[in-house]
Amino acid sequence: MEILEATDPHFVRCILPNRAKRPGAIESETVLEQLRCNGVLEGIRITRKGFPNRVAYAEFLQRYYLLVPNLPRTSADPRQSVETLMQQLQVDREKYQFGLSKIFFRSGAVCCWLRSPPSPRLTASEFELN
Repeated sequence: MEILEATDPHFVRCILPNRAKRPGAIESETVLEQLRCNGVLEGIRITRKGFPNRVAYAEFLQRYYLLVPNLPRTSADPRQSVETLMQQLQVDREKYQFGLSKIFFRSGAVCCWLRSPPSPRLTASEFELN
């Protein structure tokens, strides 16, 4: 449950574990067939090849604006501000891509500080930056 609660699901798929509807019994072929038919396996394959991690521009800006001096926390054009932030941080352009409303990151390219909300307390090194 911790893993499920830590994710940001976009949809829910119900998978029947067996045809006999017995609790605790899992038929591998039945589950795999449902995953194929629902397009889940294809979605996973495509996601792994592309940019599976995504964050809305406004949310990204609100979280990480402090990393670039004089960058406002909010903006009328958050995409432009996020572009500025990424350029200033000199992040390799191959590791991310801009969409219409979100910034997309390649698999494995998202740093740990992007996966969890920033701590409300500043460490000594972060305080010196300000």
